[in-house]
Amino acid sequence: MSEQKVKLFNSLEEGKGIIPNGHKRLVKIGDRNICVVSAGSSFIAFQNECPHLGHPLHDGTINPYGEIVCALHSYRFDLNTGEECNFRCPALRFYKITEEPEGVMIVI
Repeated sequence: MSEQKVKLFNSLEEGKGIIPNGHKRLVKIGDRNICVVSAGSSFIAFQNECPHLGHPLHDGTINPYGEIVCALHSYRFDLNTGEECNFRCPALRFYKITEEPEGVMIVI
């Protein structure tokens, strides 16, 4: 299956206005639910379903340790590696985000 780039925002500035630093938002692309987090000067994107039991991660919180915490069972996932902090389930699947002349793109 070939990769496809989809525009998330026209610019980094537009994206930061829509998703402020440290916040998250659900993005639907086709049949995929993706959680996009604003982190510093960039964005992080990953599967929205918790690998433990499938609860939507955009319902969770981002803690001060750079982890997204699932609202259902408090599983914590490192936003740098995707690993669950106690290795109780598979890691998150990340999506690459790039900043290009035509805007901020996600590779799906």
